[in-house]
Amino acid sequence: MVLHSPSTTLDSKDQPYLQGRLVDDALLTDVISLIYQSRRQAKLVLEHSDQNDQKAKRRYPIDLYFMNGQVAYASSSNPYHRLGAILIRRGALSEFELSKVLSQLQGQKLGDALLARELINREDLVAALKDQALIILQSALLKAVNLDEAEEVLPPFDRFSVSTFDEEVLPLTLNIDAQGLLLEVFRQQDEVKSMLKLLPPLSECPIAQRRPVATDRSEVAFALQQSGGSTPLKTLLFMNPIGALEALKLYHELLTTGDLKVSVEWPSDRSHQEATKSEVKPEVESQDEWFDLCFTPDME
Repeated sequence: MVLHSPSTTLDSKDQPYLQGRLVDDALLTDVISLIYQSRRQAKLVLEHSDQNDQKAKRRYPIDLYFMNGQVAYASSSNPYHRLGAILIRRGALSEFELSKVLSQLQGQKLGDALLARELINREDLVAALKDQALIILQSALLKAVNLDEAEEVLPPFDRFSVSTFDEEVLPLTLNIDAQGLLLEVFRQQDEVKSMLKLLPPLSECPIAQRRPVATDRSEVAFALQQSGGSTPLKTLLFMNPIGALEALKLYHELLTTGDLKVSVEWPSDRSHQEATKSEVKPEVESQDEWFDLCFTPDME
């Protein structure tokens, strides 16, 4: 971690007054904790330094906004993190409604446009934005590993910068407790590691055994629509519904009830490692690597 040039003042908007390299995940947690404890108004930007690397280009930059040490907003250009996609996966908005609004936007924020058209209410918007902040922070703290090749697919963020910002740039202020958000991320990580033992290999491509019906929950209908046998489970877990933990529970439920099938023989009353121990290579048996893969979308 290095301080920016002494000539830079704290009043300079968008000009970093603190920046450095992230040598490990613990340092990123320390930076967030520092902003929280100092009760600063700050914009934290996370990115990968080598954008000439094709893999690094898929590591979308992340912006985290803090006010009085609390998380006020989070943004990412990753398509899986966009507000519209989150609202659809929450069942608060349809793809048709989103497409229509996006085609009519004229410099207006998406959230404001949806509220003005009464397609969602403010509670839906705030809930989706809080989910978005959790998912973005979750992705920032995770490493992406390809188990078959034992190499990184998406390199971790290795550079950060902290600057001030104008409050007007935020569509609204969420006031999420930063320390609580970190604790929730770590709690979910532990639960995800346990849930992963109950699933078949994440390279499997589930096939829906029935069509969605009107009584299905929105996330169930989405999962059945996306499971045509050509999309790996690791990608489906990342896409639906909001957050990896709920996605794991959903797909485990659908596999257990028989609404989804995979090609391997998969006894649902045994752990994944017990059911597939003859197929798993010794060098990739760690739960941490299985966990990392769960959060790695298939971007090809």
